[in-house]
Amino acid sequence: MRLMKTRFAAASLGLFLMANTLSFPAYAAGEDGAVAYMKNLANSVVAVFKAEKPSEERRKIFSEMIAQNLDVDSLLPYALGASWQNASDTQKAALKEAFRQHAARAYTKFLLESFIIEYKIVNVSPGDSEKTLVSTKVERQYDSRSPTYNWTVIRYGGDNYRVFDVAEAGIGLSGLLKQECQSQVEKSGIDGLITYLKGST
Repeated sequence: MRLMKTRFAAASLGLFLMANTLSFPAYAAGEDGAVAYMKNLANSVVAVFKAEKPSEERRKIFSEMIAQNLDVDSLLPYALGASWQNASDTQKAALKEAFRQHAARAYTKFLLESFIIEYKIVNVSPGDSEKTLVSTKVERQYDSRSPTYNWTVIRYGGDNYRVFDVAEAGIGLSGLLKQECQSQVEKSGIDGLITYLKGST
């Protein structure tokens, strides 16, 4: 079964889809930049859910959010390991685009299962000079749980941010992606992985 069809992907969709194409200020008064980033992302996704738009239109909006804000430049080398270093420049370019589309298609498929109505930051743990771990609790319609998600937010290019990983109950998206991609590379090589990502639904 493909990774993105797992229960984890369905459960984590909503917050991951917070990213959008707007240029948010990196810092709010008195706040860490990663925290301000996450709050702005949350406000954006809740606003989309509250808007009276056809589901297909919302799917397109979230698809673009993912494509623009997933930290592919960090995630793909991590996921592929030595295979990334051995890939040609042409293959790397194709992998980046295919991966973006793979993520967008997979996550938007679970869009209607999330319906986030509120979320709050409960803890912030600085990592190295570029990474911050932001823990959040989420409330969704049709779900009595209030799960905790741990987000690894990476700072790049000054005061800009992207999401590298999200984890629930110790299970991280980046690790699952690594398992998925390396499994495909073992089966059919880099070109086979590109075909797989392009064909995912």
